[in-house]
Amino acid sequence: MWEDYNVSEKNKKTFEELCKKFRQSPGVFECKHAEMRLHEMNTEQDAQIDENQTPKKIKLDTSHTMPVKTSHVEELKSSMIPDVQIMQNSILNALNNSEKVNTELYKSVEPLSVCNSSAPVISDAVLFNVCKKNENSDDAVAAIVGTLFILPKLYHLSSKLSKPNVDALLEFLEWHTDVSVTHILVPLLQHCPKTEEQHRDVLARLVSAFSTQHITQMLSALSSRESVSDVDVQIFQLLCENADHQASTAHTAVLAFLNKTADKYKTFIKFGQCLLFVIKKMGQYIQDYESLQLIANSHSSSMKKAIELQMKKAMKNR
Repeated sequence: MWEDYNVSEKNKKTFEELCKKFRQSPGVFECKHAEMRLHEMNTEQDAQIDENQTPKKIKLDTSHTMPVKTSHVEELKSSMIPDVQIMQNSILNALNNSEKVNTELYKSVEPLSVCNSSAPVISDAVLFNVCKKNENSDDAVAAIVGTLFILPKLYHLSSKLSKPNVDALLEFLEWHTDVSVTHILVPLLQHCPKTEEQHRDVLARLVSAFSTQHITQMLSALSSRESVSDVDVQIFQLLCENADHQASTAHTAVLAFLNKTADKYKTFIKFGQCLLFVIKKMGQYIQDYESLQLIANSHSSSMKKAIELQMKKAMKNR
């Protein structure tokens, strides 16, 4: 166990130089200087993006990243649970120096492990930069960037993203749509402890870039959540509006979500409106009509009569 030592101002510079030498050598050495680097990067780049909010190409400043020595790469190879902060700095170092990212080092990274790690959440400026810097990267690198940077940023999102950041995220998604859905949005919808309005707003801005197959993937992810919030119902309707209303795979995901939430929200007007939309657009095509009927019968908000009427119309049009 390492102990903390008080260093006088007189010896502080010498102590820091000694720390640097140890960090650059093989083996394990920890000091507070290394832990502070990502925090410093976030703080300084926040100031940078505040000065210029226009969505344009911005080269990541190498002075904001921690140098990645051979010992760090070896640590990534040998560690059973890789340090997320080390991996983030390794990626940033490669981007800053236009170096090829060794994707083999990151294949075992689990999205939920990254989100639950102790690594600091990246700043808005870092999010902006990694999105812009990776627009033209290959999908393997984009998947790593999505998992290590974008997913945890959205997972821990505590306020609305600025327009430049949403625009940068949209451009990244348009270049790497499959990767973004699989490595960012599906795990986000599955595992985010509680979705908030800022999550809904981001999805509303991005949804136009998705194919109906992507929408079905996200509907399936949403229906697999352990618990559902009011905002999840709004996200569900957003996805339903953009889904393939005749696709059986979409119907399966929709019914799974409705079955999970029908009892909890049986008196909830917004859920009733959502159910009414599903019946109107998909009711006549859904093969498992009995399940849909049971869900409709259980609803008791002021939308009940409209739902019953729409169910009759759906039955006639089958």
